[in-house]
Amino acid sequence: MSYGGFSLPNGFPFQPSDEELLNHYLQKKNQREDPEITAIIPEIDVSKHEPRDLPALVFTGAEFLDRD
Repeated sequence: MSYGGFSLPNGFPFQPSDEELLNHYLQKKNQREDPEITAIIPEIDVSKHEPRDLPALVFTGAEFLDRD
């Protein structure tokens, strides 16, 4: 497998850290490269809402989640 100028052996474990995953997706979101990421990670003006209301606002636009 070759990626980014270096090659990895088959079966190489892919275990990115939480920080690496967040950096990857937030960079794409900030650069508006992927509309799906923009839909999944909403932008909320926290100064206009009470802290107790924020969890509900985060999932308002995430239609792909089943919330029973």
